Amino acid sequence: MPYKPKYAKGQILVEFKRATSQEFARTFGKQIGFEFADEDYEHGLYAVAYKTKPGKERQAIKKFKSYPDFVKWAYLRDIKLEARWNHLEEIAEEVKAISDDASTLSDREYERRRKLIASKLKLPEKA
Repeated sequence: MPYKPKYAKGQILVEFKRATSQEFARTFGKQIGFEFADEDYEHGLYAVAYKTKPGKERQAIKKFKSYPDFVKWAYLRDIKLEARWNHLEEIAEEVKAISDDASTLSDREYERRRKLIASKLKLPEKA
């Protein structure tokens, strides 16, 4: 079954061409009628999540893209993909921690942590 995104209602992502401060991104968005989304976007170097009116996401994308000197891209926010990335990052952190401590862990502690990682590999039914 092919991947089917789940887009956030009333939010888009915008990535700027250059390193920008949060203040610049906030001011830029406000000047064209948009506010930051309530939660941060943590998966892009210069990407920011903005609120839109639900159902008006594509119009907001078009508006941001009309400033090509500043905006690299603007897309719908795929919250399903973000959940996958967050889950994988959590597992990667656990693997790194056990790897860093591998030579000092008792067999019992190693096994406990290995089982914890294995349990996290089981994805929820819906992500």
